[in-house]
Amino acid sequence: MTRTHRHKRRTHHERWHPHERRTHRSERRTRRSERRTRRAERRTRRSERRTHRAERRTHHERWHPHERRTHRSERRTHRPERRTHHQP
Repeated sequence: MTRTHRHKRRTHHERWHPHERRTHRSERRTRRSERRTRRAERRTRRSERRTHRAERRTHHERWHPHERRTHRSERRTHRPERRTHHQP
């Protein structure tokens, strides 16, 4: 009998996004306390690295679809009707 639901497979060209990545097989059965400390370390490291990294990805960091902001072409930056407050 075939299983109805298989674990989500990524094809070779689909990347895992860090937030959604499962643990590596070799690390699955670690003690929970270990995992907790590792998570804390990671959090501090992240805050040291960059504060407010909102729109700034370095050239090699990909956007993940769930977290993507609107495309640059769709951002309403220079709209004349929004600039009325500059005029006297």
